[in-house]
Amino acid sequence: MVWMRYNPHQLGETNNQKGGKEMVRQTVLPFKLERTEERVTARSGLVLYAEFMAAMGVEGLVDQHMPKPGSGRGFEATSYIKPLCMALYGGGEAIEDVREIREDDSLRVVLEFDEIPSSSAIGDWLKRMGKRGGVEGMEEVNDEITAKVLKKDDREAYTLIVDPTMIESHKREAQMSYLGFKGYRPVVATLKEIGLVVAYEFKEGNDHGGRVEIWKMGKQVKQAEQPQPKNLFETG
Repeated sequence: MVWMRYNPHQLGETNNQKGGKEMVRQTVLPFKLERTEERVTARSGLVLYAEFMAAMGVEGLVDQHMPKPGSGRGFEATSYIKPLCMALYGGGEAIEDVREIREDDSLRVVLEFDEIPSSSAIGDWLKRMGKRGGVEGMEEVNDEITAKVLKKDDREAYTLIVDPTMIESHKREAQMSYLGFKGYRPVVATLKEIGLVVAYEFKEGNDHGGRVEIWKMGKQVKQAEQPQPKNLFETG
């Protein structure tokens, strides 16, 4: 088990511990630190995200819908997607940030990550998936997760927020945006009442369109075996 020890004490308390444990005296904050050889991690919050992914059955959906590896020695899709999701959820901004997950031995023990592909391997895999149906596969994964959430919701009306955002990029093929930098301008449709993204469309940075295909919303509701909401108010 990965954990951190916290020992509160009164301000001004002196440290006279015995037993071979080295203590660091604190003079301001109401706690003291203990040096330990036990495994610890600064990313313990990612364990909860991993639990969420497991509860939603993400790994099974990825294995079902994503293309299989080209050889028996290749990594399954989840071996690329899970650490990448962890890195992004933990504040990462690039594929290279996966190395922080790979180098965190304590976190890997808890998450049961026996082996994590390198950043370059993940990048190569993403490129291959773009040509082998990976985008369509992930859309199916997203559709089924969205349907699971909608199936548990009994609202009769939603507010659909359609909102574009900007992602700066240094790729050669990235287009110049109206903000003066190159990048992309994806548009996301969200149900305000439950904060659920039901549709998205990836756009170039110079694409000023601000809508997505609303039929995708109906697809999600149909998959959830729910009646079409009586009222769908669009804003954005």
